[in-house]
Amino acid sequence: NPFSKKQAEQLVEQLKEKVEAGNVDRIKIISKKGKTLLDIPLNVGLIGGLVGFITVPWAMIIGLLVAYGTNCKIEIIKSDGTIEKL
Repeated sequence: NPFSKKQAEQLVEQLKEKVEAGNVDRIKIISKKGKTLLDIPLNVGLIGGLVGFITVPWAMIIGLLVAYGTNCKIEIIKSDGTIEKL
């Protein structure tokens, strides 16, 4: 069940907000079968949030979400080691 492009863009906006807020080390998109489709490490440090935010391939994330939709999950790995799922 793929997402519409609008749904994918809304989810990416949520991701962007979390990255802008800081303390995010990685973003992972994982297929329903457990295969990692995309694993994006974000730079950490004083300007790391900004550098990481700029280097994230947002268009690629939108494309994967449209292609895989509800057949994948997004994990946000925070600097304290916790994992948040979207």
